[in-house]
Amino acid sequence: MITLARAVRGGGLRQTLRGMREGWTTRRMQPRRPMNRRTVYRLTAAGRPPVI
Repeated sequence: MITLARAVRGGGLRQTLRGMREGWTTRRMQPRRPMNRRTVYRLTAAGRPPVI
């Protein structure tokens, strides 16, 4: 919901919805891997810690 609100406010709603649809339709094809520790650190340092 936050992503949609930001897309509506900042523009790019169509691209956001396309990306969400693609993510839902292709998610079974791609293997999932844990996030790298460096990535977690960079996200946290930027103020966007990953949701567990």
